[in-house]
Amino acid sequence: MDTTAHDLKILAICYYIQAGIIACYSLFLLVYAAVIGTLIEHSTEASGKTVPAWLAPLMAMIFVVLFVLAVTIALCQFLTGRWLVRYKHRMFCQIIAGFSCLTIPYGTALGVFTFLVLSRPEAKRLFSGAQPAWTPPAPPLPPASVA
Repeated sequence: MDTTAHDLKILAICYYIQAGIIACYSLFLLVYAAVIGTLIEHSTEASGKTVPAWLAPLMAMIFVVLFVLAVTIALCQFLTGRWLVRYKHRMFCQIIAGFSCLTIPYGTALGVFTFLVLSRPEAKRLFSGAQPAWTPPAPPLPPASVA
């Protein structure tokens, strides 16, 4: 019995979870930016030393870029989960599975299992949109009435 469709649904759920985790952690970047901005502001007032004028905008730009990158990664993880269930964009799912391998240990396991499931012949057939290799049997005909 082939369980590829079921395995793809489980992988999709795992990608949704990973997307949520990444999105949650991306909010920490905004908190870090606020804390560092506050520290820069208060250190200037307390010590009397001036902070270079270019430091605050540079830090803000770095945190904004990191936040946008984290949200983009979360969006890609979410789309991978969505497309695994709908059997679309197999190559995109494989690329994101490769990037997912960089997040140790959960993402590595998720990426490896995604590669294993997507390399099955049944998965290739599902993503190609081909008809099933077998057709289910027709339901039995009702008994003929005896006249």
